[in-house]
Amino acid sequence: MPVFSLFPSDEAADRALCLKAAAELRRTGPAEALERWRARPGELFSAPAAAALSEASSAAAGLGLRTSVFDAAGLPLLPPPEALLKAEAGDEGVRLYRKSVKEFFPYAEIAAFAAGAVEETPPSANPAELSAGLEAAIKRTLGRASGTAPGSAAERKETALYLDILTTAGARYRLRWDEADYSWLGARKEYSSLENFRLTLEELHAFSFGKTPVTAAFTALRLRAPLAPFRLRDLDAFDFNLRWFLAVTRK
Repeated sequence: MPVFSLFPSDEAADRALCLKAAAELRRTGPAEALERWRARPGELFSAPAAAALSEASSAAAGLGLRTSVFDAAGLPLLPPPEALLKAEAGDEGVRLYRKSVKEFFPYAEIAAFAAGAVEETPPSANPAELSAGLEAAIKRTLGRASGTAPGSAAERKETALYLDILTTAGARYRLRWDEADYSWLGARKEYSSLENFRLTLEELHAFSFGKTPVTAAFTALRLRAPLAPFRLRDLDAFDFNLRWFLAVTRK
């Protein structure tokens, strides 16, 4: 049996408003709405029949949120991502480097740039063993949830940043922020992988003249906005966010 879900019609819709709507529609508290969102971003409400979402859609509209109804199982499917070593932005397109393959795609052949902030358990759960400079940069950028006690389980999560590049032909390539080769940045290259990752997003956006669709997290990273509203539970949630993004972009 299909399950129909209510999503914001704009993937870049205000996250605070989305969470407020999700909590009211599901009749849950803010914490429960946030945890649900972090696992299935975009899904405000669901029901076995599309007609049952009419009232929920009207309630969301009353809060100022435009929505769309989709069969959740029918959201656009994604191919497995191919790992990248480097994504080099240029005047005419982007050159992607894998282990033994180099490919070039004109910007007209890029369907989307999608960034994701995903919580992961580090190899060592001891924050003291992390690089002090990198840890400080991440905390300044992503913030720390209020009330989180030092040494708590929640604090032992790292935020990993990813860039997925989707082509119009249906391929998907993935760059992880702390494993990428940023040598192509030349003199602009920083010591921080976080800053180099941001520079990569800036270059992709600039060289494509902002015409390539991007996710809200891509924009937040590029503009150095707080990333807390975009942190997702895992890579499955990142995929779900991207499927929502593609669904509303293609409508």
